[in-house]
Amino acid sequence: MISPSMQDALNGQIRAEIYSSRLYLSLAADCYSLNRIGNPQSAIGDPSSAI
Repeated sequence: MISPSMQDALNGQIRAEIYSSRLYLSLAADCYSLNRIGNPQSAIGDPSSAI
């Protein structure tokens, strides 16, 4: 059995990991919808990638 404080810490870490994975998935979906996957010209700050 783990202590309540350890359980709270683990739950907080799991919540942070789930949030991060959903954030990255939504970013990937957004890039995919903009046809930006694998395109080196799509780098942030590259004026040639402006829509």
